[in-house]
Amino acid sequence: MIEEVKKRNRIAGNFSRLGWRNIVQGLKEKIGRDYTDPQLKKKYQSLRKRHRKLTLTVLIQEIGIDYNSCTGDVNASEDVWETLRRGHSLATEFWKQRI
Repeated sequence: MIEEVKKRNRIAGNFSRLGWRNIVQGLKEKIGRDYTDPQLKKKYQSLRKRHRKLTLTVLIQEIGIDYNSCTGDVNASEDVWETLRRGHSLATEFWKQRI
C-alpha cells in the first residue's frame, strides 16, 4: 500500500481502481492468496477505524482524561467531551460506550 501511495494511486484518502488492482496483485504475489477488491477494501476500512481508535486512546491519555481499564469507562467533564467530539468524529463512540 505504501508503494501505491508513493505512486499517487491514493487520492483524498482512497485508493484508485489501479491502486486496488496493484494491491491485490502484490498480495497475490507475496502470499499466494487471491483476494477480491471488496474483501481488501473492507479490511482496509476496518484497520483504519481501529487505528483511529488507537490514536484517540493515546490522545485521551495525553490530555489527562480518566480511563478505567477494569470497566472500560472514559471519564471527563462535558466541556472536554464537547471539545473532543468537535475535533474527532470517533470521540462520540467513546462518549456513548466503553472502549
